[in-house]
Amino acid sequence: MALVKLEIDGKRIIADPNRTILEVARENGISGIPTLCHDGQLEPFASCFLCVVKVRGARTLLPACATKVAAGMVVVTNDEEIRLSRKAALELLLSNHYADCVGPCQLECPAAVDIQGYIALAALGKYRDAVRLIKEKNPLPSVCGRVCTRPCEVKGCRRNLLDEAVGIDWIKRYVTDLDLGSGDAWKPEVAPPNGRRVAVVGAGPAGLSCAYYLAVRGYEVKIFEALPEAGGMLRYGIPEYRLPKEVLDLEIDQILSLGVTLQTNAELGRDFTVAGLKREGFGAIFLGLGAWASSEMRVKGENLPGVLSGIEFLKNFGLRRKIDIWGRVLVVGGGNTAIDCARTALRLGVKEVRLLYRRTRNEMPANAAEIHEAEQERVRMDFLVAPVRVIAAGDRVTALECLRMELGEPDASGRRSPKPVRGSEFTIDCDFVISAIGQATLVPRLLDGRVPDLLPAGEVLNLTRWQTIQVREGTGETSVEGVFSGGDVVTGAATAIEAIAAGRKAAHAIDSYLRGAGVRPEPWEFFSRKDTFKKVDLEDLRSRESAPRRQMPLLSIEDRVKSFVEVELGYTPEDLEAEARRCLECGCTALFDCDLRRYATEYGVDITRFLGEARECRIDRSHPLIDLDPNKCILCGRCVRICSEVVGEAAFGFLQRGFQTAVKPALGGSLLDTDCVTCGMCIGTCPTGAIAEKSSLAKPGPWKAERVSSVCPYCGVGCRLDHEAHGDTLVTVSRSEDETALYGKHCKKGRFGYRHVSASDRLAGARVRTGRALQETPIPGAIDYTAMRLRELTRRSTGSEMLVLVSPRLTNEEIYLAQKLARVALKTHNVTTTAHLVNPGLPCPDVVSTASYAEIADAQALLLVHSNLPEEHFVADLLVKQSLRKGGRLLYVHPEENRLARLAEVFLRCRPGTEPLVALGILRAVLDLRGGPVPDVPGLGEALAGLRGETLRERTGVDPALVERAAAILEKSILKTAILNKDYRGSRAAGDERWLAAAARGLGCSLLCLHEKANMQGLLDMGASPGWYPGYLPAGDEAVVEELEKEWCVALRDLDARPVDVAALLREKKIRVAVVLGEDPFGNPDVPADLIEGLLAADLLVVGDLFFTETAKMAHVVLPLSAPAETSGTYTNSERRVQRLRRVVPPPAGLETWEILVGIGARMGYRFKMKYAGTGEILDEIRRVAPIYASVDPDDGAGGIWDLSGFRLAAGELAPLAPAAAPGRTLPLDRLESGFRAWFEDLMEKARTAPR
Repeated sequence: MALVKLEIDGKRIIADPNRTILEVARENGISGIPTLCHDGQLEPFASCFLCVVKVRGARTLLPACATKVAAGMVVVTNDEEIRLSRKAALELLLSNHYADCVGPCQLECPAAVDIQGYIALAALGKYRDAVRLIKEKNPLPSVCGRVCTRPCEVKGCRRNLLDEAVGIDWIKRYVTDLDLGSGDAWKPEVAPPNGRRVAVVGAGPAGLSCAYYLAVRGYEVKIFEALPEAGGMLRYGIPEYRLPKEVLDLEIDQILSLGVTLQTNAELGRDFTVAGLKREGFGAIFLGLGAWASSEMRVKGENLPGVLSGIEFLKNFGLRRKIDIWGRVLVVGGGNTAIDCARTALRLGVKEVRLLYRRTRNEMPANAAEIHEAEQERVRMDFLVAPVRVIAAGDRVTALECLRMELGEPDASGRRSPKPVRGSEFTIDCDFVISAIGQATLVPRLLDGRVPDLLPAGEVLNLTRWQTIQVREGTGETSVEGVFSGGDVVTGAATAIEAIAAGRKAAHAIDSYLRGAGVRPEPWEFFSRKDTFKKVDLEDLRSRESAPRRQMPLLSIEDRVKSFVEVELGYTPEDLEAEARRCLECGCTALFDCDLRRYATEYGVDITRFLGEARECRIDRSHPLIDLDPNKCILCGRCVRICSEVVGEAAFGFLQRGFQTAVKPALGGSLLDTDCVTCGMCIGTCPTGAIAEKSSLAKPGPWKAERVSSVCPYCGVGCRLDHEAHGDTLVTVSRSEDETALYGKHCKKGRFGYRHVSASDRLAGARVRTGRALQETPIPGAIDYTAMRLRELTRRSTGSEMLVLVSPRLTNEEIYLAQKLARVALKTHNVTTTAHLVNPGLPCPDVVSTASYAEIADAQALLLVHSNLPEEHFVADLLVKQSLRKGGRLLYVHPEENRLARLAEVFLRCRPGTEPLVALGILRAVLDLRGGPVPDVPGLGEALAGLRGETLRERTGVDPALVERAAAILEKSILKTAILNKDYRGSRAAGDERWLAAAARGLGCSLLCLHEKANMQGLLDMGASPGWYPGYLPAGDEAVVEELEKEWCVALRDLDARPVDVAALLREKKIRVAVVLGEDPFGNPDVPADLIEGLLAADLLVVGDLFFTETAKMAHVVLPLSAPAETSGTYTNSERRVQRLRRVVPPPAGLETWEILVGIGARMGYRFKMKYAGTGEILDEIRRVAPIYASVDPDDGAGGIWDLSGFRLAAGELAPLAPAAAPGRTLPLDRLESGFRAWFEDLMEKARTAPR
């Protein structure tokens, strides 16, 4: 077909006219076209209209996902009209999106700390990760854990609807205190120095925060502080019983350790000026001057001796100055400063403290907990009282005249305004009055003209009518070029967390300013809120089960008032765990993956534009692995179509009409009532989180996870999967969108079978048998012991008495090292897998795939034999269905009718074990159609003789007419492939695979040989067989041995290369040393008892595994192996494609399997022969040793298939067709597969029987 020329966004392109604008744009690096209804596995649907573009000559905007390219087409993908259209489409989709992107606690936090995320990490015991997450937004978390006013709890926590708010602050304090006290506190990664300098004036919370986030970005930051020590109000305004100075010092030291310098006793206007700092080369200046002036009471006599400023009182105490205060003290005010003054005075030994506040307790701005604790300490509180006049005797205060108040209408703060009650005057005797009614800045004094050269010439620092510095919201930019400000000097007296947030935001703006990008605020993010639609009530909560709040342990009241020891004693680990679990997880688990939110942010949507009645639906949590939240659904239909068109089921459908339309399981019931196969592909395609995985973690986060592409460890199809990790926690596994034939595909094992990685019964240490018991032993010690015993036994035994069994779930590199250890150190060729001992003669390693997965998807005809794909190789089944959707025709040979049989155009039902005869019968019929000779394959002519008509029916039970029909289809087809399962669990006989391969060659079919386990092909390739070295190089070939001796630097010619029956050696109890890696033969009932007895008879049984298996329990040494997700290396899948495994999380033992094998070899004296810096070096050696792998690149999706031309394994003879028998099961040979099956079946059974 002729290609067409077109233009997209000014770029000239040549493309296939069968491709859409969206596809062509993406293929040419134009990625800015958004879409919500498109999935690469589906035909265009164009339901969201988000992908609209302009095409010259078209009257309207066109959907890029459904419009095919044409010659001369000129496309524009982004302009103002297009953006407005997309924005409107998004606003319509969101108009009834009744969901919370993040919890209201985070929205109420001035610093927008990811509260749900760090509480989840705390619940999992990931305290260091929790600290890291907190410090993304707040560099002073231990301080805030003590002094924050907790708007997240008071206003944001929905648990208030049920019982009490979660102790968010106390959880934060626990994890950060633990980190600070560890001796190895978490530090952020600091960018390389960028050569730019920033001055920060004021070392309060705003200045410290600004300095921290600038230092992390690589700036040289210098802080100028007027007082003797850093901390600002944190040090000089908050008493030690609330905030111990050592805690403050630790967090300040953390900031200074990033390279920030601090100069104290340096006051703006006295010791330096803004203009002077600029001349010194500071590119930007941040003013965090605080609000250090006390507001006046504006009453007569307030300047008399004995009337103190609350700010000055606390400041003097913080400066350790002598404070003479006694008798009866009145504190005027209702904020935290007033409470702090009252409690401080009490601790200084005064007789009585009374606090006067002109509103009621409900209107007090102070922290409720502080008010309660003050009352416990016997601070008397008088409400609806205001001072009128200070009464003096001589030259000092003796009483305070007051007035009763009553509340009127709310003022600008939202609190009801106090009004005096006429004639209600009264007096209170006192010795001191502390005024704590508010704070103001000292900036007007700086600007009164008495400070020369304060600002650069011509610059004016604008102030608000409250005499605070006027800044641009979100950036802290002032009216002076390059000068920024934040904290109390901008807002007036506020909270520490507000100042911290202002400092961080200013740091971002300063960074963009100094990089020449203009002054930019932190990026805005869209967050959907249920409160936008209606007031959330108890019915909206995830759980309505009451759980009492874990209260903070406090110092006894008697001990409190005698000293300034910290009152709050801190949580215990039990408190922390219980409190963290109280979090209701209001935020969406798809927060960081939601395409709808990402586009809403990109296009700046206004959710209220088309706001209407919310469609409130019940969340379906009946399925044990999948949650369905119709409230988040945008009706894109992707889940419906993936399930029906790709998977071939109909678990989802559109129900009802109009505004009530919803996507739900068929007939509106539970997924459990449908034909859902729990593959989880609906989760991967959902763009909004309406279909979500039910997390296996105690708390699911969500967290911004690192995506690592790796390979599924289950069957030999080798699907690529994205592993999502946060720190050292594997959070989930999701579909990969690599551009391969397996794009977006996986089965239930791949999607949900990752939970073994974090299983509580994982082996994290080694064990060595002492007497009759296995004792826990440090891993290095266990490796030393293993090497010592192996050295000892190899000196006393022959190579024929050694055995190494390896699992086909180990990587190529691990298997290569295992066979190298066997041949180099143990002097034996006895290296294999238990599966080949259980079913001797069945494996035919000379039969390998010649087809790729892409050929399956594009085939015109498929001959499927020895397979039940939906049960054995689910994704291969999806490829077959993909072929059928394109018009492919399926010919299925199988003894039982199943799901696949119903899809076949020709189903050839045969007697068990006669499948090869049916395939040969089809070949016989094709040859009859062609009238040509029998292919020149020894023994094939005799097998085909007379294999037609009634003879064939008699031998197989298949209708000859069906055979002829299948032959006709194959003969007419050009693209055709045969598929077989090399580990088929039905009846079969030795050599069957060779007959099937011969039939496929005769029919002109490429061949796909599917393996039961992830790396069985790699196991054979790596030489895990007595008969050949890696790359199928014959063990007895002198030239091969000579080359390997050069590569491995060791003598190999003395190894006995004669054919050996390993199973017979075990049965005869001739094996003295057995090393079993990743297999559990003792736990598999299909492993013959005589093989088990042979292993038990060994003088040394070394077992390496993920779990303490039945085999491990009988071992002399047990070593912990790494799971595939904890391992770097490669797998080789069933199409011979070598694929990269990447380590996602560290193994619990700290060592990967290959490192343990290298350690054993080194300690046996083969350090030089087994020395590798990483798995890359092992693969390089494999490439040198095995010619078939010489040109393999595991990172090249197209070029990762090994070279079949170098395949040197001699083809096995076509032995006479033997009677078939059911093979022994080999799947249970490790805990991965059997463990998943048992877990999954139990989970589903419990869900089906649970009340709904």
